[in-house]
Parts: sequence; C-alpha cells; structure tokens
Amino acid sequence: MVTSFSVNLALYSNNPKVGYTLVLQRKPISIYGSSTLSQQDLTPKWIVCYDLKTNDKGITYCTIAHEVSFDFLKLTVENYVYKRLNLKEAEKMNPFYEQMERPLPSAVLAEIKKDYLAHESHTYPLLHHITLDFEETNNTLIIFYSKELKPKDIS
Repeated sequence: MVTSFSVNLALYSNNPKVGYTLVLQRKPISIYGSSTLSQQDLTPKWIVCYDLKTNDKGITYCTIAHEVSFDFLKLTVENYVYKRLNLKEAEKMNPFYEQMERPLPSAVLAEIKKDYLAHESHTYPLLHHITLDFEETNNTLIIFYSKELKPKDIS
C-alpha cells in the first residue's frame, strides 16, 4: 500500500509554520484545516497524503492524510524506494531543514518581529524556505531554513 503512495510520503519539518515536506519531490505541503490530523492538532512524523491540491497562491496541501510509522515504512516500502528516498537517514534527522539561533538586542528583535508579522501574508509561499520564530525571553531570533539555501545566504 505505502509503496504505491510513496510519491505522497511526507515528513514533518518540526516547525508548525512549515508543516510537511513531500519526500520524493522535496516540496512543502500543508495539511488542510478540515482534515482529521489538523482538527486534532496532531503532527505525526510520517504521513501519506491523498487528494493533493494547489491553491491560487501556489500552496500545496492535502485534504486527507494518514499517519504511518517508520517501522511500517521499513516493512512495506520496496527496498529500492526505501534506499532512493533515503528514509533511514530521514528518520534520524530532517534532511530538508536546518535551524540557526541568533541572540539580538531586544529592540532589534522587536523590530524584526514587527516587520516579519506585517509582511508574512505577502511572503507565505517563501515561508517554506525561511521561517522566523522569536524567543523573546532570551532575545533570540530562531531561523528555520531550507537546506537548499546556503547559510551565507541567510546570515
């Protein structure tokens, strides 16, 4: 079953703003708000997506998502697919995203946050490449970025 849907196998990014990444296409995907996983606020590490759609903003999402365990993947996915998608390494660490933390003065952090939140709706498709979180108690900017970008591009 999973082998036939391996094209729609997705890995959670560990960041709720980014969501999931389709493993084969290395493409970000969101879970539709009325899906069971979204309704129950669940974020399993591995899912198989069905009924993929792309909205007018270019955001791809699935209306039906089913959780799968890594043990189930090992048992059901054909060996060549398992190796091709490098699932063993993906289970250990997210192959798509990195996280950097930068301490900043509180005034600078507040200004970045204000600008970021004001423009977030305009840059939503880009959020899958760079997402910012703000740890205000420690005055830290957390940069969550796609490994396709080089750290020098975001420093």
